[in-house]
Order: sequence, then C-alpha cells, then structure tokens
Amino acid sequence: MQSQQTARSALTVCFTPGDNPKQFLTPYRNHLENLIISGTTPKREIHLKWFEYRRLARAKLRAEFNAIFPQISMYNHCYLSDHSIAFKEKAQSCVLKTKLPVELFPAIVGFLNSSSVLFILKQVCFNKGPGKHGEQDRFEFSGNTLGELTVPEITLSKGILGKSLVAFSRAASSRAKQIITLSLQTLLEKPGEAYDGWNRALPGYIGPHPSISRPFDTAQELLGLKAKAKEERERLRRGMIALQEEMDWLVYAAYGLLPQDHPAVGLGVMDAAHPWEVALGQRPSELAAIHAGPPADWDEKRRQLWQARMEVSRENEHIARIEHPVYKRRWVPPDYEKEFAEAFK
Repeated sequence: MQSQQTARSALTVCFTPGDNPKQFLTPYRNHLENLIISGTTPKREIHLKWFEYRRLARAKLRAEFNAIFPQISMYNHCYLSDHSIAFKEKAQSCVLKTKLPVELFPAIVGFLNSSSVLFILKQVCFNKGPGKHGEQDRFEFSGNTLGELTVPEITLSKGILGKSLVAFSRAASSRAKQIITLSLQTLLEKPGEAYDGWNRALPGYIGPHPSISRPFDTAQELLGLKAKAKEERERLRRGMIALQEEMDWLVYAAYGLLPQDHPAVGLGVMDAAHPWEVALGQRPSELAAIHAGPPADWDEKRRQLWQARMEVSRENEHIARIEHPVYKRRWVPPDYEKEFAEAFK
C-alpha cells in the first residue's frame, strides 16, 4: 500500500521545461515496472519501458466525441462524451470509422441503446451471470462485437426516421442531465458552506436544480426538498421511458421489421419536446403480458398507438422475441432512502 501511495505522489510532481521526468520517477522504478498490465503479467515482462504508459489511444483522442459503452453490464448504456471525463478500463470508448455530422451523433446513441441492439449483443456476447432472473445477468460487451454491429443507413439519414431518432435521443439525454442536478447529495450543497467553493471550481461541476437549491433551517424543510427532488426525478424518468419506447420502435422500422408507415411505428405521433409520461408497467410489452389495455385516461391517438404495438407483438414473431423483459430497459427506480442516508453521511 505504501509503494502505491508513493507512486501516486510521484505522478503529482509538476515538471518545468528542461526537467527530465525520469529523474523524478527513478525512486519508484521498482513499483512501476512491477505494475500488472494484464492478468498476472507485470510491465517488466513486456515491450514497454518501465516509465511508459501502457497505451495511448490516439484515434480516440483525435475524435471530437466518443461513444462510451460499458464492457460488463446487464444492459446497453451508451453515452456520448467529449474528453473532459477520464473513464476506467471497463468503459469502452468507441470511435466511428466514417465521418458523420455532429448533429447525427445522437442517432448513434439512440440506436446503441435500443432493445434491438441489446437483443443482438445478448446472442453473441459472453454471459457472465448470474442474475436472479435472465434480465439481470451480466454480459461482457466486447469492443470487437460492437465494431461488427450493422447500423442501418436510414438511422443516419436526414429523413423523418433519422430526425425522429435524433430528437428523441437528445430529449432523453437532456432529461438525464436534469436528473443529475436532482441527486439527493445536492440538497446539502449550499453556497459558502464546507467545500462548496472548491466543488464549484472543478471542471464539469453540475449544481443543484433550482427547485431544490433553497436553503433550509429545519429537518422538515429538508424532507420537503427531498420529496420535491424525488417527485421531479420520477416525472423525468417517466418521460425518458416514453422516449426510449419510441426509439425502440423506430429501430424496429430501421431494421425492416416493420414498414416506416406502420401504425405501430408511430412516426410523428409523439412530440420529443413534450414526451408522454409512461410509468413502469404501462409499456406495450408489459400490458400485453398481463392481457391489459392502455390506461383509460390516455388520449385516443396514444391508446391507438399502444393497441397497434400490442397487436404487432402478438402477430410478429421477430418483434415478439425482442419485446421481452430480457431485452427491454428495466428502468428500476433508485433506493431514495439509501441515497439520502449516504448523501447525509
């Protein structure tokens, strides 16, 4: 443990022009050359010099954005990122081989997060298991497998399907960012208190949502802010469930499982800027599983869309396989009480 701490200390040394980094690192050479590179293989047994980094992925750094994809996960969680965040080795950074306008990047994210892509990946990727149920098994999503995915050209076009996928993906990303500002830890971040100034100076700092940033003097006021944060997060989550559902059905059409103009695809039915709110248990696959129809208080066009999707799930064997809990995003709500206790601690 001591050698690891001293090695980390060595890396914090500030070099000035003309300095030789090796003279600063030499005292830690033994530790550095014995770092494990892969499995049980130390650096001294491979071609790298003892003071070299293991790898520098230049292509990924040249790209303006990378698609970040977890290597080991229960579900596909693709995230579009610039280079302001450093990821560990289990977060794969994917670079597009073809030049694509930045405005179409959200379509790639929407596609990679779809139920169709998860269906494909779970057929060919290694199942590390074990989950209590099939939908909780952990899979190893290798970079080579991701690289072999076929992206339907229509998802990257400027037609109505491609534009809709971009709009829904952007809307979902926007809501995800809002949820971060509603974390229960932000309830305790007040201007001028503790490390607030230091935190706000960090690159990428995200402050609390305006609705919960008010100061509090009593436990009751704090609990009221906590309830407000939970209420707002659940509202945003219901909107994200609706947006994800629309993207799943757009990708079915992109793969040719349904015609674009099929009633179940729903092109143009939902406005990305004002998504519906769909609670867990209200998705077409979930209602079909319990032989129930859409809620009676929904408007007619929304009920007709859900009915069309439930009918397709019964009659189209290909979509029926994908519209299954194993391939649909779980959207399990967080444990708010645990999160609150940890934030307070």
